[in-house]
Amino acid sequence: MGLGTALSSALSGLRATQVGINVVATNVANAETPGYSRKTLALEAALAGGSGFGVRVSNVNRELDIYVQRQLRTELAGANYIDIIAQVRQQIDRMYGEPGSASALDTILNGFTNSLQALAADPHSASTRQAVLNAAQVMAQKLHSLSNDVTLMRNQAEAGIGDAVARVNGLLKTIENVQTQIIALSAQNVELGALLDQRDLAINELAGLIDIQVTANGVNNVAIFTNSGISLFDMQASQLTFDE
Repeated sequence: MGLGTALSSALSGLRATQVGINVVATNVANAETPGYSRKTLALEAALAGGSGFGVRVSNVNRELDIYVQRQLRTELAGANYIDIIAQVRQQIDRMYGEPGSASALDTILNGFTNSLQALAADPHSASTRQAVLNAAQVMAQKLHSLSNDVTLMRNQAEAGIGDAVARVNGLLKTIENVQTQIIALSAQNVELGALLDQRDLAINELAGLIDIQVTANGVNNVAIFTNSGISLFDMQASQLTFDE
């Protein structure tokens, strides 16, 4: 091996080591970054005239468990749904009040029923009649308050649905923009890990809003469908919106 070949081989090793150090540094710096996936180097022998004279970086790979990612996306929408149901039930519990407490609906209803029974036993008593009127007024106020609370909850739910639809469309647009960059850079031998992480982060958030299925659609490309088969994102079909 000539001196020039030896130097070239050593330099190629140094360059590969430098890239590796940068990758490790990036992994450490982004260890707590949401959506970031650990990167590793893929090395291969550098050949000249059929003989190896060093090493070169063939690719920077993302260490990603596709099965775990798929399961995460499957469970996100269900987990968020359960969380919303729990919040609604807590609101309803607060509206009705703790059973047996002075402001609870069951206590107010029982008070009104007892006043009617007392009136039936002594219909000529002025104080008993007044007690019925007072209990009826308290119950009417409680029912009116419950009606207002239910209307407020309904308005909040409708506003939440509108916000979710807007967010879904925004995420689909983000995925489209990132995917366009990925396609444009794929032919230029550019490291795409950061863009793929960005796209997957948006897809994960989308999975938390609606049930979706994500399928590979070519190299570094995906198509997204609802569980019922409606296309949400497909660069070939250009279906990029979700209607309420």
